[in-house]
Amino acid sequence: IGLPYELKDGAKDVLCEEWKRGLFDIQIASIGMSDTDPISGATFIFSPATMGLDLPGRPILKLLNSAKASTDRAFVTETVRKAFAMAFQNALIMPISYTANRHYHSPNVLLNIQDTFSESVRIWEVRLTD
Repeated sequence: IGLPYELKDGAKDVLCEEWKRGLFDIQIASIGMSDTDPISGATFIFSPATMGLDLPGRPILKLLNSAKASTDRAFVTETVRKAFAMAFQNALIMPISYTANRHYHSPNVLLNIQDTFSESVRIWEVRLTD
């Protein structure tokens, strides 16, 4: 768009401190996590003790906390989706890229994955077929 810009790469801790001091106009960052519990993984992003990306009054964190005790995966999934939608609609985050985990597939091996949030396959879940 013809505006001058400077790209700065570096450690997340240093860049976040510089962001808090107002040294950037915009920050585009990638946050990766490996957590089989989507509520705690999402809470990491919105908690003031970590990334702290939330609105005044912490409505996103309150929404996530409301689902912490639930074991209903559909409810938990919907809550996390609402939290990220709130963050996206208020320009706290923007989807830069989408990634998906790749899984091993073979006609003779059944991975029997029950938990769609899991990034791991436990050895006792693997079944060999004829």
